Amino acid sequence: LDIYFSLILAAVFIEQCLGVVYTEGGMVEGENVRISYGNYMDIFRGVPFADIPGRFEKPTRHPGWDGILKAKEFAPRCLQVDFLMINTMGNEDCLYLNIWVPHGRSVSTGLPVMVWIFGGGFMGGGSMGANFFDNYLYSGEEIAERGDVIVVTVGYRVGTLGFLSTGDSSIPGNYGLWDQQAAIAWVHRNIRSFGGDPDNITIFGDKPDRETIKKTVVEIGTDYIFLAPTQAALYLHAANVKKIQVNSFGGLFNLSHRDLSGYMIAYWTNFAKTGDPNKGGLKVPATWPQFTGDGHKYLEIHNNMNANFVRQQLRLRYVNFWSNVFPSLPTVYSE
Repeated sequence: LDIYFSLILAAVFIEQCLGVVYTEGGMVEGENVRISYGNYMDIFRGVPFADIPGRFEKPTRHPGWDGILKAKEFAPRCLQVDFLMINTMGNEDCLYLNIWVPHGRSVSTGLPVMVWIFGGGFMGGGSMGANFFDNYLYSGEEIAERGDVIVVTVGYRVGTLGFLSTGDSSIPGNYGLWDQQAAIAWVHRNIRSFGGDPDNITIFGDKPDRETIKKTVVEIGTDYIFLAPTQAALYLHAANVKKIQVNSFGGLFNLSHRDLSGYMIAYWTNFAKTGDPNKGGLKVPATWPQFTGDGHKYLEIHNNMNANFVRQQLRLRYVNFWSNVFPSLPTVYSE
């Protein structure tokens, strides 16, 4: 009986593990961890999505590798100045991504995919964020587990190496944005092997600005649905994207509240599954209104939020100045 029971457990364990995954660059093997009773997760750390980038050059496809790549350690962040701006940290060999794949009673297939793009004003940051007592700020484990989605975090060049430009064709700049596009394209080409749906990819991140959204999403030429933090981004989408459904949010985040993080996971992962942050399997505390040109509604996110947290015209006066007035001001040159 004990032997029979052990064989059953072994069969269940094998059934909930991807094992070695075949990608366009070669075979990769991650780490399989138990996250709760009957549920496991495959975590792939440091998977290359492009070759080692040439300095001030666009990313190119990785040439591949022999054997099985052990994707169990995070790659270094891209070379950048430290927080005090007196030293450097990171590495120029930094175009890697990390993948979290949750499993229930069987190996997952066809899961929605969420690609995280870290913030930092294009000056710094990394796909894993800060590390507090071996807990990474941008770990995708909890979102993947609670939302039943695949989470991918990507690295891209920042600072001088990512965005220096001479203003002409010799060094046009925006290499960090090209890195983001290369990462998203890699995910689209390979994520099916990890149990993901290549036709259902949601891009989200920390403080995504106009240029990140414009270069990595709008100019790809694909129809997208957006969750956006400010009206400025909403108007940008409305002017460029062929089909648009947008929801806006604002408010103060206090990460000490697990209720709050739960609300955001619910909205984000519902959105990734259905295109509607209110529907997708996880309960939400308030209906997130769709943005329209005449309503300008947004949802204020708070740890004790309810249906009354729907607002209108988020900082509209400031948005109008920075979106319309400031860009139209003349440029004055002094000798």
